[in-house]
Amino acid sequence: MKTTEIQATFVALLDAFEPITGQPTEEDLTRLKFACLSALVPIPFDRELGEHNLMGLLLSDDEYKVRNTNGVIFPSYNRPAIYDKDIATDATFGVRAKAEAIHKAKIEDWKTYDCARREVRNFIIATVEDTWIRELQDPITGYSNQAPRAILDHLWASCSGLSHLDTLALRDSMRTMHVDVQGIPEYINALKDTQKRSKRANPENAIMDHFLMVVATAAMLGSQRLPRADWKWQDLPKAEKTWAKWKKLYKEEEALERVRVLATDGQDQFGAAHRATGNYTPPILLVQPFVSPVPAPVPAPPAPTPDPTGSTQGEQLDEYFDALAAAATTDQSILAELVAANARLTKANEILTKTNESLVAKLATRSGGRHAPAGRYTPAGPRRLCPHCKKMVAHAPDDCFELEKNKDKRPRGWVTGL
Repeated sequence: MKTTEIQATFVALLDAFEPITGQPTEEDLTRLKFACLSALVPIPFDRELGEHNLMGLLLSDDEYKVRNTNGVIFPSYNRPAIYDKDIATDATFGVRAKAEAIHKAKIEDWKTYDCARREVRNFIIATVEDTWIRELQDPITGYSNQAPRAILDHLWASCSGLSHLDTLALRDSMRTMHVDVQGIPEYINALKDTQKRSKRANPENAIMDHFLMVVATAAMLGSQRLPRADWKWQDLPKAEKTWAKWKKLYKEEEALERVRVLATDGQDQFGAAHRATGNYTPPILLVQPFVSPVPAPVPAPPAPTPDPTGSTQGEQLDEYFDALAAAATTDQSILAELVAANARLTKANEILTKTNESLVAKLATRSGGRHAPAGRYTPAGPRRLCPHCKKMVAHAPDDCFELEKNKDKRPRGWVTGL
């Protein structure tokens, strides 16, 4: 990737990123860090070995070691010389070519590294008010000598983040978190985000996976949105009840529940005739809302059907069948009217066609031509070559308009053909 492409990437990111107003919070800095990493990770780097990624510009050494396949920290880079001085003067052609290619890759990596570091630093400075990073500013060089990680660490140290007591509030908020989500995957993500926040606030008292499993199980049992999943979970041996197993089980059951609701149109088909009333609330597929069930959307009927007023189920069914019969009769009447109208249009079209053919035939039997007198038509007859106008015409030679004696008979706009 060229340096101009890296610059364009951060320009577009800056246009889309909402600036941080006031003192940065823990949520603001998380959003800022994620935005920078999303632009850094795809940039090709370390052309020689392929061991490192530019996310090391922002991640701490421990974070980078976890995400680096080799388990090493991100190294510091210095500008390489324009030419590799370690190449021996008597090196063979192959050795020299290999050494020059490696050195060229180092130069390209340095250009990428230097451009990315500069763009990330400028991006952070542009999105955060200067008040919160002024301590890092040099009176002469400004922020040009500050590494992006150092600026971000300074913001983390001074931001209004979570205190140790706030981790208790996070635990309490997780108990009702299922109310505001739209499904199991989103619920899981919300729990994991809260877990990450607790680790940043107090690593020693962070929320563990076991607590997530307990909270999620209690929420599902209390809401009764996926009872089959609850039964399967309760039947599992204690050793198999893990957070990973919980996520897999409830995701699969939610997918199966979605298929079941779609297949039955939100209703149980077997035993439906034995219900006392027709008011049936289908099970809710999604986790939200957990407080009050909402019927799944069904297609609107073609025509409104009045609510049944019968006191018994038999009377209600009779009213439904009467309404269906009335709707069918109405549809048949409309169809008959459309068929009759179509027949009338077909007949009218045939009459117009015959009339048009008759008019064309009449016009064909009449010939006025440009030599006919104005307002008159000459009856059709055998055509002969006129010695005056030199054309095959039906008029007599003495009636030709080319003759001077017939000039008074010439129609307006007549032009000689000679």
